[in-house]
Amino acid sequence: MLNIQGVVGAGIARDEDNYIIGIAVYVEDDISDSQKQKIPSELGEFKVIIKNISEASDSEKANMIIRKH
Repeated sequence: MLNIQGVVGAGIARDEDNYIIGIAVYVEDDISDSQKQKIPSELGEFKVIIKNISEASDSEKANMIIRKH
């Protein structure tokens, strides 16, 4: 997924109780809809949640598993 233009990182998506709810894919704020459509809605049995990087908390940014530089 990191080869999709506008994708800047990925990590584990968690809910407010810290339970794993899927995979978070972080994208640039100005990513086009056509680029977003290239991101799958699921990977295996995991739901993919797309989040703008500007909305990611410092904790989310620090805990990203993969991040483009």
